[in-house]
Amino acid sequence: MLQPTEYETEIGGRRVVVLSDGSHVSMDSDTVVKVRYTGTARELTLGRGRARFDVAHDTSRPFTVTAGSETVVAVGTSFDVEKLGSTVLVTLLQGQVVVKQEESGLPNPMAATAKPSVALTPGQQLVAARHTPPTVASADLQVAAAWEAGHLVFHDEPLTTVVERINRYTEHPVAVDPAAAGIRISGVFNAGDVGSFVSAITSYFPVQATTTGSGRILLQTRL
Repeated sequence: MLQPTEYETEIGGRRVVVLSDGSHVSMDSDTVVKVRYTGTARELTLGRGRARFDVAHDTSRPFTVTAGSETVVAVGTSFDVEKLGSTVLVTLLQGQVVVKQEESGLPNPMAATAKPSVALTPGQQLVAARHTPPTVASADLQVAAAWEAGHLVFHDEPLTTVVERINRYTEHPVAVDPAAAGIRISGVFNAGDVGSFVSAITSYFPVQATTTGSGRILLQTRL
């Protein structure tokens, strides 16, 4: 079987890969994408991170992107896929896609039931977390594409989710104490500028930052 070609970005790096059919893959920091093309299929896997896929139209070869247990099926369209831990987010920018879920983790294979596919229209985002049904909601496309310009935009998101995205851009990950994990964050930050992010969080919320000898930053509720 033809081995996939792997593309990777380092922490703090971004790149655009032009595939053999003219499709473009715009990769965020710390992202891995595997690509395998055959005569009948274009199969990609997002191993980690986030990427935008601008798909060249080819009805004879469906274009699929698998992330976790989610597979996005497209022909000619633009969409964004992101992995945050065990959560997968699919945002449709243009065209149409169908998101299919793989069956996994069922103790009794005979009990497996086909999960319905979810069709998205432009401006919709699917969020699929482990052990919970996927949800579909409207997305702000400017916010969804902000990472391509080096900005991270958050609207009322828990600190743990915010930090997970922040950590994609730093060699010294930020950790969050469970007591502070649920603090809701809104704001715009420059990707990779961890110092400004930590300064803003500790200035506007009852949070303090402690730096360990290894350079790791811990955010915890202020004593």
